[in-house]
Amino acid sequence: MMIAREGEPARRWVAQLPSTVAELLEAWRLRLDGAPLYGMCAVVLRVRTEEGRGALKVGWVDDETRAEPLGLRAWAGRGAVALLRSEERVGAMLLERLDERRTLLDVPIDEALDIAAVILAELRVPAVEGLNNAGDTAARWGKEFLDDWKRLDRPCSEEMLSRAVELCEELATCAVEPSTLHGDFHYANILGRGERAWAAIDPKPLAGDPAYEVVPLLRNRWAEIRGDDPTGAAVRRRVLRFAELASLDPDTTYKWCLVRTVDDAMWFQEHGYPDRAEIAWDIARSMMTGP
Repeated sequence: MMIAREGEPARRWVAQLPSTVAELLEAWRLRLDGAPLYGMCAVVLRVRTEEGRGALKVGWVDDETRAEPLGLRAWAGRGAVALLRSEERVGAMLLERLDERRTLLDVPIDEALDIAAVILAELRVPAVEGLNNAGDTAARWGKEFLDDWKRLDRPCSEEMLSRAVELCEELATCAVEPSTLHGDFHYANILGRGERAWAAIDPKPLAGDPAYEVVPLLRNRWAEIRGDDPTGAAVRRRVLRFAELASLDPDTTYKWCLVRTVDDAMWFQEHGYPDRAEIAWDIARSMMTGP
């Protein structure tokens, strides 16, 4: 998929990957310690270091991934996987080894939300220099939403569309000191650390209000979060509890959830994912009333 998207540069990167890995293993005195793990645009190798166990991640470097070491350094292992060493020229990082068999996808929904909220609070550090800003994304959405809505034959009410555009203009300016955001904060990106602890992996760091981070947690387990409650009380209770544990402003959380899910819904609709689009529209409708 990456080669199809990125073309010949990605093909060359994949061809050079074995020699890149071999050079890193030698330079950093690492020994392989198990089968490799593969992601969409990276390989992770279980390794042994002179001090113990680690994970060597070598990934494709683009605008989304190049800031990963910046975020990991800022968090310094608090709430996120620890960065032990990096060679950003080749997209390589030596990381603490976590337990990929344990993710928050397998934890009951209320417990999973509580754990994710605590981790999000731990990740709250001032934004490091050089990150794209979530507020700039909101400003862009505010300019694009109306044209997208018309092109897609008005897939939501005009009231929802107008509200989302209005909120984009408001959220374009962060009302709090911007934090270093994870940028891809969801259950599968939170792995076990030891027997009971957890840590986030694979950040796509941005700068902004941490309330930006909530939508993937709703989207990826929406049926469980919504339940069979037609009043929306279960959603409200869970979102407000999450905001409290993560030290988020409830109003701002609802606002970011609305604008992000409107963007999600129109993207899913345009790219042929009607079921995912309907989940996003359902979340957006739930956010219209506010906390």
